[in-house]
Amino acid sequence: MKAQVAIEFMLIFGVFLLGITIVALAAWNNIANAEKSSMDFEARRILNLISGRINAVYLEGHGFSIGLAVPEKIGTSDYAISIEKNTLWLELNGVSYTNKLLASNITGSVKKGENTLTNVNGVVVLS
Repeated sequence: MKAQVAIEFMLIFGVFLLGITIVALAAWNNIANAEKSSMDFEARRILNLISGRINAVYLEGHGFSIGLAVPEKIGTSDYAISIEKNTLWLELNGVSYTNKLLASNITGSVKKGENTLTNVNGVVVLS
């Protein structure tokens, strides 16, 4: 009788552990998806901020200048920003995000921290 109770207990305990493991894996998967969505949202927000400022400087014309503050990191991850012709690129954790720019004549590069964008005779100067 005692052996049968012990076997039943072990069987019930094993099913309980399996259930707890499945719930934990599902919760971990949801957390990972939420973190990825948050990182994607923040990358897009920064990309839109930078491209919006560059486009505004280009459209306002000669002499217009505006500041731009770019965060050092997205969450805990480092990222890279680059401009090729009229395309703004943001690289984060192996994923590339892009935005088209109105200006194709851009000098300088966007750096993390404080930036100044100036229109000099139709050329957007980043410093």
